[in-house]
Formats: sequence, structure tokens, C-alpha cells
Amino acid sequence: QEEGAEWIAEFYQQNRTTIHNKYPKLGLINKEELKELILFILQDNVFKFNNNYYKQKFGTTMGAKFSFKYANIYMHIWYKKFLHNNTNNILTNYFRFVDDMIGSTNHPEQDIINFLIYINTLHKSIQFTGSYSQKSVNFLDTTVYITNNNIHTTLYTKPTDRKQYLHFNSSHPLNTKKSLPYSQLMRLKRIIQEPENLEKESNNMCDWFKARGYPTTVCNQARSKLAPTDRRELLKYKTKDDKDRKFQEFLKGKPF
Repeated sequence: QEEGAEWIAEFYQQNRTTIHNKYPKLGLINKEELKELILFILQDNVFKFNNNYYKQKFGTTMGAKFSFKYANIYMHIWYKKFLHNNTNNILTNYFRFVDDMIGSTNHPEQDIINFLIYINTLHKSIQFTGSYSQKSVNFLDTTVYITNNNIHTTLYTKPTDRKQYLHFNSSHPLNTKKSLPYSQLMRLKRIIQEPENLEKESNNMCDWFKARGYPTTVCNQARSKLAPTDRRELLKYKTKDDKDRKFQEFLKGKPF
């Protein structure tokens, strides 16, 4: 907790100008004050269970909005300190999403094994599990693979996924139920690059919705609506202004 509070207070100190420019109404405090506040949140979390009171002694504070950002910033700094500037790092490049990481290397298999062992010695509370392959690896809900020296992505589904989508007979607004096949098929179009694979997975997706009581026409309409959309457009990051504009188009001048 001391280490985390110190690192995040330092990170804040280094980025004060950027933070102030983005949130001009937010008052700035100094590094020491921020560290004191962080330690207060971490070290004074008291909760009640079975009529007994407990004080949390380890880890990020349960139930606090602060905890996710604290962990995320901490891991950003951890990677920067221990991997970015470390001679034992064999990764040519690597990318992180919260606590998942993917990377590539030109080193032989034994070096990869040694590297995974090594990074698990750097911090007693931070332990990694790893998998590697010359053909494909799973990352979040994608499988990343190489064909003809080009990187491609397709859908990865965990073995525990039971496809228990909202049943069509559920007492939800019809628009809500119609939006689910559309959003899931859009997700497939974002993830899957090769058209034949996309067609196959889209058929599977429609079969899963059909098993949950959805009429075939609902899925067909969603596929027709998505067909003319360029995949590159779906991959573009949407700013707040983009989302607001899209919402206003959806309202068509009517109240929400």
C-alpha cells in the first residue's frame, strides 16, 4: 500500500499540468496530500460481516470507485519500471489492457519460459500466467494468429461460455431484444478480419439467438443493417461528441 500510494502520487505530480488542463475546475493538491488521502482509503476500510467488524489489511479497497484506477495506474508504472527498462525483457513489443497483456518476441522457446519465470520473481503480489505459440494466442475475446506473415484476429470464446443471452420471451422492450443480435454481430465484425470466417461465426451467432427464442428475421435484419458498414469505421474510437451526435440522430428531435 505504501509503495502504491507513493507511485501514484509521483504519477500525479508528473502529470499535474495535463490533469489541470483536462479538468480546469478540479483543484490541484500537492503530492504529499494525495499520498495521505490514498493511504486513508487503503488503510481505513472497515466493513461488517455476520455482526462482526473487520478492517481490510491488504490489497485495493473493496467497493471503492478509486480502486480500479489505482490498480490500473499502478500496473502502468510497474510495467514501465520493470519491463520497459529491463535488460531481461525479451518482448519486441507488448500491449496491456488492465491486467491482460499480449506481446511478441523473436527469442527461442526456452527464453520465453525463462522470462515467464523471471517476471514472477519481481513482486510477491504480482504473478503472471502465460501461454505462447508460433501460430496463435488468445487475448481477451480474440484469437490472434499469423497467415502469410500477416497478423489477423478472430473470435475467441471461453469454454465456460453458455451463450445464455436474454430470452426473447423476457419482459423487456422489443427494441432492447432486437438490439442484442445487432450488437453481438457488430462485435464479430470488429473482431474477425477474414470474410469467410465472419460468415461462419455470424451463422453460429444467429443459431445461438434462435435457441433463445429469437425469430430468424431479427437476426437477418441485423445482418442486413450491418452489411454495408465498413469494418474500419467500426474500429474507430468514438469521442464524446461522436456519441452525443449519434444519440441525437437516434432521437430524431423527439424527447428520450
